[in-house]
Amino acid sequence: MLKSNKNHFPKILFCTATPRIFRTTFIGHLYEISNKFPVVLLSEKLDSDSEKIIKDKKLFPKLEKIIEVGQYTKKMGMLEKNRYLKNLAKEIIYKEKPDIVVSDNDLCSFELYLFRYSKKINAKIVCFQAGFLAGQMKEISNALILINSYLKTPKFIPFRFGKILFSKARKYFGHFLYYWFFPILTGQMPFFGKSSCLLWRGNMGMRDADYYIVYSEKDRKSVIKDGVLSSKVFILSHPLSRKSREIFEKAYFKKNRENFKKNSKIITIMWTPEEIGFRRKDLSLISKTEMQNSREEIISFTAKILKGWKIFIKPHPDTKNYQELGREFKKISNNIEVVNPLEPADKYIEISNVIAGFPPTDTAIFTSNLQCPEKPILFFDLLEEFLGNVYLDKTYTGIDYINSKEKLINVLEKINQGKYKKEKTAKERGDFENAAEVLEFVYNE
Repeated sequence: MLKSNKNHFPKILFCTATPRIFRTTFIGHLYEISNKFPVVLLSEKLDSDSEKIIKDKKLFPKLEKIIEVGQYTKKMGMLEKNRYLKNLAKEIIYKEKPDIVVSDNDLCSFELYLFRYSKKINAKIVCFQAGFLAGQMKEISNALILINSYLKTPKFIPFRFGKILFSKARKYFGHFLYYWFFPILTGQMPFFGKSSCLLWRGNMGMRDADYYIVYSEKDRKSVIKDGVLSSKVFILSHPLSRKSREIFEKAYFKKNRENFKKNSKIITIMWTPEEIGFRRKDLSLISKTEMQNSREEIISFTAKILKGWKIFIKPHPDTKNYQELGREFKKISNNIEVVNPLEPADKYIEISNVIAGFPPTDTAIFTSNLQCPEKPILFFDLLEEFLGNVYLDKTYTGIDYINSKEKLINVLEKINQGKYKKEKTAKERGDFENAAEVLEFVYNE
């Protein structure tokens, strides 16, 4: 129970994060919070399904106002946008005077300014985990530096060591611009701190956030190792695992099921945008050709064994030249269709009998297992890629890790024959039942 005056409920300022994160996760938090506390939503430009449902006062009764931010969706120059976000954050905080500010991070421009002004009025700050944590940030940073050293360095730098140094230098220069140079140009002090979204260093909750709410004990241990104070970190299961699942059903899932043929047999394969990779064993390069050949072979096996099945390839939104992918896969089978990367993944998760994906990691695979825990979820790692074995962790039972052709064929044949048995998905109890309970705790603290 709130210890505050019965006539006063804390006012919440709620940031949507990216439109994709809002649709897959944060709408569940907003649903729970807005049924208990007055909320002002700081929104990006959302998809039509999300925009429609959050305006339903029966479902979001205490959502008072929606303010469009546009950190991710407004087109501006970097300095112009930085100044715009600073001024907007200041205006919102002093006008709305929130008691608690909620976001997915305390690392990005708008949140940095928003939290700086929030501290001046003694508002408390809570970050909720947004996506899937593949591992510690140091490991992820190393992987990104390796990838960028091959894809984003000039060709005249011949050696791997030189490419890595150049890639690191670019990252540090970007960090300087983002956290020091641009704030100074807007009349602000730099944003000091050990964490960085450009260096992939540290984690959420290491700057201004008073609390960081994660999905599991595994995630809690991981972010503490990254440097987040253990006293800040609490566990709340993903909204798809809670009562808030009903808002996803009403907004997205039911509509998707009703708009598709029920008798179809469908497998959707989530396509990650990485064109190269590195092996776990020795960090040796997996070339673009080798990766492409491996993926094509997996999809070819799938088409041969699951005869008559519709195969959707759902590229990540960052995937380039997806039309070219479509032309290549039509050579394998007319049953293969590469869909628009900007379409929501949950649509294809809902209408499919089976969902699969590729390394390095894929948040869509993680949410697939929450959205449809009864369906086979496959993760292909035949090249044994760096961070590709993340789903071997016992936290992710229910996701079938496949690292050999023999297992791939065996699993697909069982699915085709109706003999596949899925391991039961593990459930973990957190520190809270819902997001409103989290904020009640924060307010009382």
